[in-house]
Amino acid sequence: MLRLSDKMELTCLGLMSGTSCDGLDIACVRFGPGPGPVMEVLHAESYDYPPDLREQLLSFIKRGRADFSTVSTVNFALARLWSDRIGIFLRDHGFKPEDIDYIGSHGQTVWHQPRAVEWAGVATASTWQIGDPSVLAALCGIPVVGDFRPADMALGGQGAPLVPYFDHIFFAGSGQNVVSINIGGISNLTYIPADGDMAGSVAFDCGAGNMLIDAACRYYFNRSYDKDGQYASAGKISGELTTALEEWDAFRRQPLPKSTGREDYDGRFVEKIIKKADSLNLPGRDVLATLTRYAADTINEAVERFVLPLGQVDAMYVAGGGAKNPLLMEALGNNRFGAEVAATDERGLPAEFKEAVAFALFARQTVMGRAINVPEATGASRREICGKICEVLR
Repeated sequence: MLRLSDKMELTCLGLMSGTSCDGLDIACVRFGPGPGPVMEVLHAESYDYPPDLREQLLSFIKRGRADFSTVSTVNFALARLWSDRIGIFLRDHGFKPEDIDYIGSHGQTVWHQPRAVEWAGVATASTWQIGDPSVLAALCGIPVVGDFRPADMALGGQGAPLVPYFDHIFFAGSGQNVVSINIGGISNLTYIPADGDMAGSVAFDCGAGNMLIDAACRYYFNRSYDKDGQYASAGKISGELTTALEEWDAFRRQPLPKSTGREDYDGRFVEKIIKKADSLNLPGRDVLATLTRYAADTINEAVERFVLPLGQVDAMYVAGGGAKNPLLMEALGNNRFGAEVAATDERGLPAEFKEAVAFALFARQTVMGRAINVPEATGASRREICGKICEVLR
């Protein structure tokens, strides 16, 4: 494998299409030299998926809805769609393909099974992200690094969360005990102690972030998400629905390490919410108010359970779509441990594009021959180089 020198400066794109399936985030990042490089976000854009495409993608991901023919088609089709968006991004910002050294692509998760199951007598965990990186590389004329999760899972890890590596580089040296939170479809967090020591850190998925809120918003209001928490702000929190959520949410009660995806919060989970809400005669705004508070409480409870035993929390910085929901941010701020809450924008990191920036970093580190998994977070037996490098003729 060709390993580039740490002394080189690289310009990389990071791509993220998350569990919400609402669009593609692209970030262009310039990296300075060094093992933990200084990074500058040059540009970032989000390209929404058309409503019909989003619904087809969500339907495709639902358990039991796909055959091999469809999986193969969508795997290639997403790469083509993303290459088109990358072309628009480059033109809009005055770049040529040769100006970009690498693309780091998360892919689109269609299955994540972090706990081992048996197949033909072989116990194995597995994960699958589509949007083929080699197809994407050939179409863009830019080398692509993708499939970052499988190597960690091969070593007994859960393949997630991966963002803790980025968090440690970005927040190291802050002089504070920081919890870095990302609220996409799933919420996750990383605890970074003031001394920056990974051995004193912890990271994991908390549970449903925007996923259940978005599903309820589609059902009750025919909107893809609750913009600025406007529907939830007009509602009241239902104690009975909250109790039911706590009873149904087995993932929230799991010990560490843990990671999840749409598998734990699929359509059947949403159907139970709607059925319970109907039995209580709850209007849609009350359902959204309850789910928004539940998402915040899930994170705050996780901090109390897994982080506070390691040390106090001085600040919590939030990224992802949830950072744009004032009601969700307010609920996070009403924590019982006195931590200040702010969006990562206050630290110079665009909240909506944190994960895209992270995958640009992962591409850079992979081609440098550096490991990006954090075994303390994933449960892997060791650190390892993650990602498949798809080169092109240039």
